[in-house]
Amino acid sequence: MNCRHCFSDFSALEIKKLPLEDAKRIIEEVVKIKSFNKLNFSGGEPTLFEGIESLIRFAKEQGLKTSIITNGYKLINSPKLFDSLKGYLDLLAFSIDSFDDELNVTIGRYVGKKATIPYDEFLTLSGKYNEYGIEIKVNTVVTKLNYDQLLADKVAAFKPIRWKILKMLPVESQNDKAVEDIYPSVEEFETFIRANKEKAEQSGLKVVSEGNEDMTGSYIMISPDGKFFNNVDGKHIYSKPILEVGIGEALKQTLVLREVFYKREGDY
Repeated sequence: MNCRHCFSDFSALEIKKLPLEDAKRIIEEVVKIKSFNKLNFSGGEPTLFEGIESLIRFAKEQGLKTSIITNGYKLINSPKLFDSLKGYLDLLAFSIDSFDDELNVTIGRYVGKKATIPYDEFLTLSGKYNEYGIEIKVNTVVTKLNYDQLLADKVAAFKPIRWKILKMLPVESQNDKAVEDIYPSVEEFETFIRANKEKAEQSGLKVVSEGNEDMTGSYIMISPDGKFFNNVDGKHIYSKPILEVGIGEALKQTLVLREVFYKREGDY
């Protein structure tokens, strides 16, 4: 997929992905920091990495709570992909911005010849993984294209533990071309929240919303080439490679705002 709002395409990186064993070594570094108790795999699209199941199992074996964010397409076309992860994957998050096929194509949420993922497929996936004991979550990015969408009822049907609603985040060299066209105003972001949050909460669904200020410094992220990175002043700032300098030193080189992390309720 080529979502226009994506702020992590990493196209400028010289190394697009690490060897599987190096990725596992980074996980071993992560568990050295006692306050790090969960690891989320995101992208891009993490299910495209052929070693993803092995990494998730390895992270769980190291004592971490594990989660992954996916567009769902690979799970539909390779239905047995995560069957081996019962007991290893704690949470599965779906990236969903709309259930309207035409709108999803405009957003860039399609593969191949404009193939989108219908609501019924997400409903089937969520039911399957709920039965496996894997919790479901939904992430929605709000832009000018989808701020008027009413998604609450359909999202609630997936029985997720959490629905995260994020405002599109502008990041230099990542989504510059789309910012001018689809970056939402404050009112448009709030319009989406007003239209969906209360209704979703009436179904017992936990809803959290994050503006751009909530997303800055409150995530500790690792790039495909094994560095910490964060969004500072609208652009990605990278640490030295974790495997080169050690996790403690690399962590000193990235922005960490604990108060913002707790404000956005990241410790669930």
